Amino acid sequence: MDIVNEMLRKRFGICYMMPYQELVIRRILEDSRRKEKSGSITIFPTGGGKSLCFMLPSLLMFPRYSVIIYPLLSLMNDQKRRFDEMEVQAVLIRGGLERAERAKRIRELKERKANILITNVESLYLMFLRDELNFLKGETELFVLDEAHTVISWGESFRSSYRNLGTIIAEISPHQILSFSATIDRKIERRLRDVLYSGMPDITVLRLSCDRENIFYHSVFSLSKLQDILFILKEDRSRPALVFAKYRSETKETYLKIREYFPSFYYHAGLEKKEKEKIEKAFSISRDGVMIATNAYGMGVDKKDIRTVIHLHIPEDALSFLQEAGRGGRDNGMMDEYVLIYPEEESVMKNIFISRKCMRKSLLSLMGEKREEERCQSCSACTGEDVTGQGWKEIRSALRIPFLHTEKTLELFLKSSKLKSWKMDEIILAVRRARKWEIFSSFYGRLFRKEIFVSRKR
Repeated sequence: MDIVNEMLRKRFGICYMMPYQELVIRRILEDSRRKEKSGSITIFPTGGGKSLCFMLPSLLMFPRYSVIIYPLLSLMNDQKRRFDEMEVQAVLIRGGLERAERAKRIRELKERKANILITNVESLYLMFLRDELNFLKGETELFVLDEAHTVISWGESFRSSYRNLGTIIAEISPHQILSFSATIDRKIERRLRDVLYSGMPDITVLRLSCDRENIFYHSVFSLSKLQDILFILKEDRSRPALVFAKYRSETKETYLKIREYFPSFYYHAGLEKKEKEKIEKAFSISRDGVMIATNAYGMGVDKKDIRTVIHLHIPEDALSFLQEAGRGGRDNGMMDEYVLIYPEEESVMKNIFISRKCMRKSLLSLMGEKREEERCQSCSACTGEDVTGQGWKEIRSALRIPFLHTEKTLELFLKSSKLKSWKMDEIILAVRRARKWEIFSSFYGRLFRKEIFVSRKR
């Protein structure tokens, strides 16, 4: 491993690897010397150093090729930037390139001026249809899929080109097929074997727990999500922050509301390419900014110092939630994840965030992992913190005042004496939600218990 350690210091500026990184890299290098083709699925937690596990071997494979597939343009750009910083020749081919520019980059590969191709499935498939990459056949050592769970979760819904992956792999005939992700449950693992590794009897699977001990999970029973965001992020130590919205329109609407309080950005798939790149760059260097984004930005984030991640809606599945929550704390520092919940919201995941069972244990269970400890002391269910959002105490007290008989007088009272900074429409909706939560809580029997009204700040 002397050459590996030398490359590690020279190109990456790193003195040592984590044991699991060394294990993966050693296996890849050993398999490169064998005649038989091999495949592996590696599941590391977000921020666990997956990229090093295929970047370093790619450098050592020259002149044989490495093809690295990403699902998002932002990830492709970020990977190209990393290679450029190390003064390593890598070629990025994406949709929208001029024909002459694409031909130039393909020529660089063909002439071995570079041995690393960074692309996505759609671009790769089109190049094969045009017979532009025939020189890769039998000459490719590593075929790498980063964020490999998207092969299944996206390929079976809105990214139809992923269905052609098996055909592409058969055409290229790489020596090793490497899949990396932070969130691959047992079901997706089985589907990956069928799609990518057909005919390979022995697939190496290295699975580290997707649990991130530096994430504190919070539920917030919200009356006004805007007010809760402002409260959560008011302290400098809570930023930089990432707020996940469900809809494109919601990103801009939220951005317009909070930009007067914090340096803010918004991001979704509908923005122009240049605008996306400008926003990505601005947020990457921001020390106290807030990004409001759809999941189009989630996997493209490589900002290590995000201290808070907020979900404006209850997530639909554990896999995507853990992937998005894991965008924070990539520097291994402590970070907070908040799920803001309105009483009218419905989701198959809702019970995880409204019950008093350990959220961490419940999430890991959905990923096929077992956690022995009943209490983690790093989620709001285990610590017994206040799960009520802003305005709860004021509205709860006002509801007990006898002379506030009508909704109108109640709202005027709150606006004049209790919630002066709130807009009237916020108060109206908050009062209605408080009553819904009260009805809801009569079934769960915990919302108005005195012991939960403690400080939400740790």
